[in-house]
Amino acid sequence: MIRTKLSYSIIQEYMDKADGNDYGDEVNYLTYHNKASKKDITLISFKRWKKIEAGELIIRDFLMMVSESGAKNGILILPVQLSSSAKSYASHNNKVTVYSRNQFNNLLKDEKNINKL
Repeated sequence: MIRTKLSYSIIQEYMDKADGNDYGDEVNYLTYHNKASKKDITLISFKRWKKIEAGELIIRDFLMMVSESGAKNGILILPVQLSSSAKSYASHNNKVTVYSRNQFNNLLKDEKNINKL
């Protein structure tokens, strides 16, 4: 999916130093876009959320993980809806792209017009 849908190549799996969160299961990869320099690292994180809605805190925590990993930016994929504050925070942040449930489903369906937050 990372390679075919997002057009990124995986460098390695990334383990978060503060992996004691209670958000749910997650997997993180350091990647680079296939049409960009290998030095422009992007952190891609897939999270399986225990709740119905994700709040602003998870976006803030992910942004901190992006910085700690040394990545230039990040892509966060959550199979749930975002709260209003999380949507606002994600849309006003140019370092993180968030795919919530509907955007993720469109990505899997290979829709041409994916609405990113």
